[in-house]
Amino acid sequence: AIASNSAGAVTNFKLFENYPNPFNSSTVITYQVPEATDIKIYIYNVLGQKVASLVDKHHKAGIFRVSWDGKDSKGRLAPSGIYFTKLEANGFSDCKKMLLVQ
Repeated sequence: AIASNSAGAVTNFKLFENYPNPFNSSTVITYQVPEATDIKIYIYNVLGQKVASLVDKHHKAGIFRVSWDGKDSKGRLAPSGIYFTKLEANGFSDCKKMLLVQ
């Protein structure tokens, strides 16, 4: 997973829809952070099981992008299906649905 930052005035936490969606080999998840804080972004399957951890670190404020290559935490390709991206930070939580098509 690779994160990059864009400068700008960010006033709240936000998790954007991933793009592309549905996706095949990889997708990009964009999120914004209004203040320096700890950020967690995890991928879950429809059973609520954590599939992958994309971000788990202290972040500065800004807009960031992270990619998911459709692989689980053990490096295995996840099966086709619906997955959820969950952002947790400083009491904020949001979740977005995505579709992986192998």
